[in-house]
Amino acid sequence: AAQAAAQAAQRTAKVAAPPRIAPPPAPPKPPPGPTIAWSTTVVDTGGQDAVNRCLGGLTHWFEDVDGKPYYPIHRACGGMPVLALRLGDRVRIDGTVWIVTDRRDVPKGSRYDAAAGLDGQILVQTCLRDDATMRIVALTAA
Repeated sequence: AAQAAAQAAQRTAKVAAPPRIAPPPAPPKPPPGPTIAWSTTVVDTGGQDAVNRCLGGLTHWFEDVDGKPYYPIHRACGGMPVLALRLGDRVRIDGTVWIVTDRRDVPKGSRYDAAAGLDGQILVQTCLRDDATMRIVALTAA
């Protein structure tokens, strides 16, 4: 009987759990990347008729301006952020990040040479609120 009681006690005895090992601390989070001032997409290609379709993104102009791809957008069709862009701001177009490297205001309807010498790889353009002036912003790949 004593032996049966000892066996029963062994079966019900609690087994000491191995000590818990704390998981290693998570690696520190990287600092947030530079802020993107504006994200947009290219939604059309062509001339003024394509821009006027107002599809909510940039139009790839049918020819380069000053040897650079040109992307106009109407202010009321998603182009308002162009007016707020400053040198050094970051812009994402179709997933590619660009940095504002130059900008210029020119009279609306100016010839292509009004963009001559802007420091950048591509040009984005919208009209100012006065509807008499265009802002051309030059962007360089980040």
